[in-house]
Amino acid sequence: MIDVSKMSQHEKEELFKQLKEEEAKKMEARERELELYKETKNKLVTETAKKMENLTSLISRAKADVYHDFSTLLRLKGELYRYRDSHKSHSFSNELGQTIEISFPPVHGWDDTDTCRGCED
Repeated sequence: MIDVSKMSQHEKEELFKQLKEEEAKKMEARERELELYKETKNKLVTETAKKMENLTSLISRAKADVYHDFSTLLRLKGELYRYRDSHKSHSFSNELGQTIEISFPPVHGWDDTDTCRGCED
């Protein structure tokens, strides 16, 4: 440990100057790290949003195909089981135990309104 009381004024000024320079370097390094973080975050959010939009588009098309594919089956089911088409969902199972459930109205699309509670930049 340095005993400042035994230092000359010039030595104190030099020490103070060195401490200020060291602190300035730390602040510059932190600013660079913050800038890198922000750039990385912006890039990742942009890339992820694009992936999610593409995925949503694929899911929307797949849902449309499923609704189209099952429309005849739904009409036939209504005729055979004599119900009015007021059901909000329909389940179809095969011999393997696989089940497809079709719900109305279909909900699809991604509008970027979801947030992460407690998450901060």
